[in-house]
Amino acid sequence: MKKGFITHRNCIHAMLLFCITWTMLSCSKDKDAPAPTTDPGYNSRIKFVLQDNFNFSVVNVCLMYAGLQDSLAAPGPFTFLAPNNNSWGNLGVGINVTVNTFLFISSQRMRNMMRYHTLYGSFSFRGLPVGTDTAYTTVSGGHLYVKKFVNVKDTVVTVNGVKVESLDNPASNGMVQGLTAVLNPEIYPTIAGFVHNEPNLTMFSAALQRSGLDTALLSGNDVYTVLAPSNKAFINSAGKFPGIDISSIDAILHAAPDKLAAILKYHMIKGRFYQGDLYRVTATAPGKSMIMLNNGKVAVNGNASAYNAISFLGRGNQGNAARIYTPAEYNPGFDYASITCGNGVLYETDAVLIP
Repeated sequence: MKKGFITHRNCIHAMLLFCITWTMLSCSKDKDAPAPTTDPGYNSRIKFVLQDNFNFSVVNVCLMYAGLQDSLAAPGPFTFLAPNNNSWGNLGVGINVTVNTFLFISSQRMRNMMRYHTLYGSFSFRGLPVGTDTAYTTVSGGHLYVKKFVNVKDTVVTVNGVKVESLDNPASNGMVQGLTAVLNPEIYPTIAGFVHNEPNLTMFSAALQRSGLDTALLSGNDVYTVLAPSNKAFINSAGKFPGIDISSIDAILHAAPDKLAAILKYHMIKGRFYQGDLYRVTATAPGKSMIMLNNGKVAVNGNASAYNAISFLGRGNQGNAARIYTPAEYNPGFDYASITCGNGVLYETDAVLIP
């Protein structure tokens, strides 16, 4: 009996100890829980502004996948450039998305994309003066380019050539600017750096190096716009250039550098021109043409309101215009037009331009 009594008493002690311990744990602070906030505007921070706006539902999921939602609930201030749902539709991403939708894009890649869409500081784009053409440093360290201009009768603000459709949506920790397209993050400080690391531009890279233009032009501080033909475009160029063959790597490596440079300069424009800029500049130009680096002309056509519907026609292309390259495999994590680099912007195209 004594043994049983001792066991029963031990059980009571154990139960009391459990209750006391549980009470202590319940009252202790969870180190992993979000810190309580006394900010009355906490629920109006950027994170919650995006959650409450259906038109930003896709980018909200992108932030979840990238693990950045809570960053936009921090005090800030920040300016977040939010691509609307339609802009993701252009990349083949539907509205009914979950984090699993983006599993074919690494979370680090998505993180870089979302950080590129974020600025430190609260910036009103509506208040910018007409004529603004300013570079902003993003949270990722890359730069984006904001312009404000009058187009016919409308005052327009663009970021990397993308129209800001919804201006100055306020949050208690900054501002949300609604975009009509997803921005390509600036990763490389030079166009040459991007080209040399892009598998689709291996032949263009070889041609740049053979001609010497990669170091003479595209590795410096001068700003250029480059129409870079894809590998397939080079292969399809066989027989189209009298006296020079650029349809294989071997042919490029044996080509005369001066002749190669003349062809490549027909694919370059001095200055930074996004799609909207190209349409606007050529709208009143003779033949709707841009003057290329070799002083030749390339006609710019297409539909400015459609996604990547721009085309480039060389004088010797006999009506067969170069268009934005379309990959054989689905890749919504990358846009082959308006690729921003530190010293310019690049377009990957599906044809070589013939002077």
